[in-house]
Amino acid sequence: MPYITCTQKKSQPKVSIEVCARCHVKNCPDYQAYCQPTLFPSFVPEKTNKSPVKKRKPKPVPLENGPLQLSFIQVSSI
Repeated sequence: MPYITCTQKKSQPKVSIEVCARCHVKNCPDYQAYCQPTLFPSFVPEKTNKSPVKKRKPKPVPLENGPLQLSFIQVSSI
C-alpha cells in the first residue's frame, strides 16, 4: 500500500492514498504530485522560502469640518 508524506501537517505523517484523497485541503501539492508525476524531476524548481508581501493600509484622509452628524427627527403621529 503506497503512502504519501503530508507536508500540509506540522508533523508530516505518512498518509495512505485513500485518506489523502478525502482530505479537505484543496490543491494539495503532495497529492497532485502523486496523481500527476513530473516527467523530468531534475527540472522542477526548488521551493523557496519567501515571506508573504505585506499590504499597506492607506493613510486616512483628515476631514476638514469633522464627521457629518445627522440628527434624529421624531415624527409624531396624527
